[in-house]
Amino acid sequence: MSRLVRPVVAVLFLLAGCVQQPPPNALYGPLPPEPPGTARLVFYRAITYYGAMQWRQVYLNGKPSGESRPGTVFYRDVPPGRYDLTIQTDRYYPNQFKTVVMGAGETFYINIDTLPRTACLKGNGGLDCAADAFILTVVSPERGFADIQGLQLIAG
Repeated sequence: MSRLVRPVVAVLFLLAGCVQQPPPNALYGPLPPEPPGTARLVFYRAITYYGAMQWRQVYLNGKPSGESRPGTVFYRDVPPGRYDLTIQTDRYYPNQFKTVVMGAGETFYINIDTLPRTACLKGNGGLDCAADAFILTVVSPERGFADIQGLQLIAG
């Protein structure tokens, strides 16, 4: 009997090693409280097939504010006001950027996603493939909070 148990136990240990561990600094609860008199922008990006490995710069009012990476979340505490939110992209898509007007104590969750590349066309001596379009979507606080659980908190 022990001759059968050993291989089974060995296989179980091998399978246990294949279980994906959560990333360091993974979120499983709320973010730290924001300073009084400020508003918060939370940018997050799940790991998706399209554009999965690309890091992209996020801009607030045209100024670099953080770098989006797959499977991560970062936030910025900002003074209340109007913010034009954009992201570095290789292809433009209607309404892919957003403008928000924030009051003190408000939190906006911004989901960063990509559209798949369009079909490749043969021409000019090779394949011509359109690039990825990165899109910002403002989501409800309930959805945003749920979406960031398990993502890695980074400085951006």
